[in-house]
Amino acid sequence: MKWFITGLFCWLALNLAYSQNNEVLKERLQAEQVITLLKNENFILPLRRLDTLRTAVLYIGDDPGVPFIKSLKRYATMSFHRIRPGFSSAQMVKSTARQIADKNLLIIAYASSQIDNLIWDFLRSVTKGRKAIHVNFNDGKFLDTQSWLLERAALIHADGNDALSQDYTGQLIFGGIGARGTLEKAVSPKFPKGYGLITFPTRLKYTIPEELGISSDTLYRRVDELVEGGLSAGAYPGAQVMAVKDGKVFFHRQYGFHTFDSLRAVQDNDIYDLASVTKVTAATLALMKLHDAGLFQLDVPAATYWEPFKRGNKKDLTFRAILAHDARLKSWIPYWTTTTKKNGKYKPKTLSRDSSEAFPIKLGNQVYMHKDYRQKIYKMISRTPLNAEAGYVYSGLSFYLYPQIVENLSGLSFPQFLDETYYAPLGAHETLFRAGEEFPLARIIPTEKDTFFRMKQLHGVVHDEGAAMMQGVSGNAGLFSTADDLAKIWQMLLNGGSYGGQRYLSQQTIEKFTNCQFCETGNRRGLGFDKPLIEYHPVKSSVSPLASFRSYGHSGYTGTFVWADPENDFLFIFLSNRVYPTRNNRKIYQMNIRPDIHDVFYQLLK
Repeated sequence: MKWFITGLFCWLALNLAYSQNNEVLKERLQAEQVITLLKNENFILPLRRLDTLRTAVLYIGDDPGVPFIKSLKRYATMSFHRIRPGFSSAQMVKSTARQIADKNLLIIAYASSQIDNLIWDFLRSVTKGRKAIHVNFNDGKFLDTQSWLLERAALIHADGNDALSQDYTGQLIFGGIGARGTLEKAVSPKFPKGYGLITFPTRLKYTIPEELGISSDTLYRRVDELVEGGLSAGAYPGAQVMAVKDGKVFFHRQYGFHTFDSLRAVQDNDIYDLASVTKVTAATLALMKLHDAGLFQLDVPAATYWEPFKRGNKKDLTFRAILAHDARLKSWIPYWTTTTKKNGKYKPKTLSRDSSEAFPIKLGNQVYMHKDYRQKIYKMISRTPLNAEAGYVYSGLSFYLYPQIVENLSGLSFPQFLDETYYAPLGAHETLFRAGEEFPLARIIPTEKDTFFRMKQLHGVVHDEGAAMMQGVSGNAGLFSTADDLAKIWQMLLNGGSYGGQRYLSQQTIEKFTNCQFCETGNRRGLGFDKPLIEYHPVKSSVSPLASFRSYGHSGYTGTFVWADPENDFLFIFLSNRVYPTRNNRKIYQMNIRPDIHDVFYQLLK
């Protein structure tokens, strides 16, 4: 009887939670459907070419507009300016005008019905000659008295100032959702009842699991249990998980802290050292674009693009074999250990304890690198012997060469090529090398306490020693990013090369690089990309057994992982700093945490 009563209560609780979650979904869908697009001159919405926009948001209201601002910030960077009716002065609006003088797009949100003439005059003035998107979170009555608004680029009527209306309005502006609402009542003679324009989604949508038919309670409970199990075991001090299905971000949760002292909680916009995820989110992407342009061929001699290979044992290698880790290249070279003599002193033109004109590059505490050491790395890679036997051996050596190859072929530096080709137009403005030079350390997750080379806490600088000796810019490691930015980049791949109304790659090139290259010899790898094992193994596999063989991704030594499945239009992102405070911590692998979490999503989506 006790068992029956307990089971009955569990059944009632689950059904109550299911009903409540479905009511939340219903409320969200209703909020999404009532947002109405009234004007869309030159089809400015959803916004395109984010790399050309310098955007300022003017929020007119007493509340700070947090949901609206948070929604916008998921898609792009912009400045925010709050104007409070009744508290604004001529001096204040002049100051705001100066701050936005260089902006070519204004997003103006009206969250108050008490707007005085001072503010109206200011808005009319600053929008002249500039694209402006006007968002009405009120009843819209001012459209009759402020007819100049009708001359501006876009006008959105949200008919509410609640958190959901603000969130979905931000998503509509960037194409996370399409505009499909119609007015429930007229807001002016020009916009009668039933009026509304239509747009279509072009970017990631942020929603809840119920939109995909999954119970939030069940999903959160199962994923939380696995991630928090890793926290309790000390596998990492903190982590975050994101899942995207059909272009919809339906799960993004954060766990734990930056470090084990529990001082700074993990935030959704924290920046991570991606380690080897750099190989596919930077180097391979760059080569794919060059291949699309006909500038980089896979089956010509590798010396075509790396001249030193002409003189030595690598003259017959191709980049198809190299990128698939099937070219007999050594796995890695511990560059920093090659700098010392037997007596412990540094070899000439390698490292020094003191800085000078010849040793200007600081790597750590009393560790300075020679200005020409990069050339030594290139020589070591070119001269290193090949493995005796053919077959799959994971090698990072060629990825040190790709930044220079990209620069030779494109005329742009590696970071500039990536930023102009992918990151800036995608809105991935927090994906970059040497993150500590651009962002406060409070936003960057620390990695290892280096006690053998750089002799310091690694924070905002690349964890990988080889990439550090490439001054933080390499194809094997060095890229930093956020979960949101990674989702944009990888959803572009899942979309067949397009995102936000812009094409970045051809479908043909994506399929070529993400397909298994040498399956017949037992090598599962794509070109740069990792793939599921040809024959699933519960211990050796890094992904769910339900992941399709078309899926692809990569792991990172620091505790990062990204995996895309085009067959299921599903993207999984796991970010952590498992190397804090030491790389010797292998619990994330021993506990099978990432594959198990990956599998939970597949089970529930199925």
